[in-house]
Amino acid sequence: DQQLLFRRQRLATVGPRLHQAYAHTLAERRHRLAAAMEKLRLLSPETILRRGYAVVQRRDGSLVRSVSEVAAGDVLKTRLADGTFASQVQ
Repeated sequence: DQQLLFRRQRLATVGPRLHQAYAHTLAERRHRLAAAMEKLRLLSPETILRRGYAVVQRRDGSLVRSVSEVAAGDVLKTRLADGTFASQVQ
């Protein structure tokens, strides 16, 4: 009986501490997840396009990274935040 009483008392003191530690760990992980999601949002291509940047591709879909990669007459596809359009290099 005495050992059972001791174990119940121990459980009564350890249980709340365990619950508190679990709640703290969960809150910390939620905070880290939210921070990581915000970083991903800021680095997403859609967010970058909304800031005024564009993605320029050749007809075959490959990206244009430099003006030296295009020549007069090339038809390019330009993607902006709100849509795409075709253009021809002059």
